[in-house]
Amino acid sequence: MLTRPFALASAVVVVAAGASSALASFETIDLSSSYNIGHPALGFGTYPGGAQTLGGVPFALGNQDSYFWSGQTASGGGTSTLVVRVNIFGVDAVHSILNTLWGQAGASTLRIEFAGTGGAFAGFDLLGNVDVRDFHQNIFTNSINGTTTVNVFANQTGQRLDKQRFDLPDSFLSQKLTSITLIDTGSTNFQRAILAGLTAEIVPTPAASALLLPGVLFALRRRR
Repeated sequence: MLTRPFALASAVVVVAAGASSALASFETIDLSSSYNIGHPALGFGTYPGGAQTLGGVPFALGNQDSYFWSGQTASGGGTSTLVVRVNIFGVDAVHSILNTLWGQAGASTLRIEFAGTGGAFAGFDLLGNVDVRDFHQNIFTNSINGTTTVNVFANQTGQRLDKQRFDLPDSFLSQKLTSITLIDTGSTNFQRAILAGLTAEIVPTPAASALLLPGVLFALRRRR
């Protein structure tokens, strides 16, 4: 279960609904320099690529031949760590597109950490069959909690993509998020990460907040 003490933006999308809804801003994070595997190499299905909105969140995804950062490919079977450098102010939450190879129920071999300019920090351990599951509907992990982790893509041959939401402490609202670190301590045939996308969710600036009705900004900053 998620537990708290996890090339910069290519797009900014602003969406606003009715008076009772919060205004949300998203900044996609470019992972293209970190991708080390494409889905055809592992017999994956046809996944959506490029600019995509999945689960209501925009993502900048790769292409068929360069799509995932794989902990298995990065390490050759041992522990591997991906550090993504960013520079985004006022981040309320981060969304990921993350699945596993050879998922294991209850295993917490994956951890994601977030660090800010003024010492802000948050870390989340991801459990197999709760927060993260195998990319393929077969003999490995097939369950997610349906709240912080939701399914956002599935094809006709069993391959899928799941989205995680990591709510960050309020200390990040007044600092810049500087790094996102994914730590994979799995091993060959035991729960390796495959990461396809990251997007930061940002609170409105004071000028934008002034346009909101009373109470809406408070609703935005509190956990959905």
